[in-house]
Amino acid sequence: MGVTNSNFWQSRWLKGVVFIACVVGVLSGAVYVLTSGRLYYKNYWGGRVFAPLAVVLILFVIAIMLVKWRTLNGPKSKLKGKAARRAQRAALDREDPARSNWRPW
Repeated sequence: MGVTNSNFWQSRWLKGVVFIACVVGVLSGAVYVLTSGRLYYKNYWGGRVFAPLAVVLILFVIAIMLVKWRTLNGPKSKLKGKAARRAQRAALDREDPARSNWRPW
């Protein structure tokens, strides 16, 4: 199935590509700084960033994303029990605001 124009910007593939581009950009910048013999680089706001820490954090984020990719992009789980009843009640309250003070007891 192709991605239609209306939901193109909400596509999980576009979000994945943007995420990968950001990670590769930050990682390549930090590795460039390390290979040039410096330990710090300046970020957008002018602050100093410790490049080895940036590399470790980026690798940690990549590891988390590889492990949790399915659960982060999977369908939302169905609510059960008390949470389901509260969600149903909240939906009813949104439909009829006058009913929001009504209690079933």
